[in-house]
Amino acid sequence: MARPILPEDRFTSRALAIAGELSPRNVALLIDHDLAPAAVEGGGGRGGHRTFNSVAVGAIAMIGAFHKAGMELLVAARLAGAMTEEYAAIYGRLPSNLGAFLHAPFNLRSGHSPWSRELPKVDFDDDYWLHNRLRLHTTIYKPWTALRGDMVVEIVDQTYVLTRFHDLNFSITSPVSDPLHSSPEYRIKGRGNEARIMPIHEGIQSFDFSVDKESADALRERQAAYLHAHENAVTRLRVNVGLAIRNGLDRIADDRMGRTDAA
Repeated sequence: MARPILPEDRFTSRALAIAGELSPRNVALLIDHDLAPAAVEGGGGRGGHRTFNSVAVGAIAMIGAFHKAGMELLVAARLAGAMTEEYAAIYGRLPSNLGAFLHAPFNLRSGHSPWSRELPKVDFDDDYWLHNRLRLHTTIYKPWTALRGDMVVEIVDQTYVLTRFHDLNFSITSPVSDPLHSSPEYRIKGRGNEARIMPIHEGIQSFDFSVDKESADALRERQAAYLHAHENAVTRLRVNVGLAIRNGLDRIADDRMGRTDAA
């Protein structure tokens, strides 16, 4: 049976493999271990037709980037899954940094769309559509290029996960200590399919740190351990997450254009 024709902002597992620079076999492995990005439609085993949205594209791009940097595939998927769940719940999207193109120095009319008003209205909270308009309907988009403010993830000694922002030198506020140069986020415990991604605040009893001194001390101690590991790292993997997500969208766009030209 032929695959159904999908809306423009929906993607197959093949498209996800392209976005993440992963083999179809690797994507199938993620599906088998229930570590593939969540589908918006379909499922039912490896052979079932699945449909994915732009959040899934961002998630698979992160998986591919972490794996390319040297992480085990299943551990990379667990870390990307934890980040996707957190960002999608809070912001509804992943940190692609596509919004940077809407402001100076790229868009000199900040606050005004850099594309024609005559284009159909779409959901710009969806990274697919924002990327589509920027790439196809402006001259300001810069593919394959790191941007100021891109989220950068650093994995220290395969254990500690910290974040910061590319080409931005400012301190990150902490509720229990002086400002930090990097934000401690997760700890990776175990390897392979048994790996667990533990948020730094896991097990903290209270977030009212001004009242609960014990919780404040516990978080402060954990932050210090992350930063000590960062400064004394034997290995340190660095992944520009914002760039990885934009590159994933660009790879899908290139693939679609190539198939259109060949038709």
